[in-house]
Amino acid sequence: MVILFLCKKEYFFRFYLTKAELLALTLADFNFEENTIQITKSLQHKASGDIVTPPKTDNGIRTITMPEAIMQGNKGLYS
Repeated sequence: MVILFLCKKEYFFRFYLTKAELLALTLADFNFEENTIQITKSLQHKASGDIVTPPKTDNGIRTITMPEAIMQGNKGLYS
């Protein structure tokens, strides 16, 4: 989906997500009531295939507050 790609690209540049964190985002990571995204995993490319792993450090697990307009745009994609 081009729209989802553009939304994720905005997260990457504006909210300091790593590419691995960005690619691991799922709908379950979004809290539309509190306008937050939970960063709890990253996507790793291995020779055996892609795997989802925890962040390398405890500081990698965090909650990012997002502008309401962006969260509502995402909610519209999934409803």
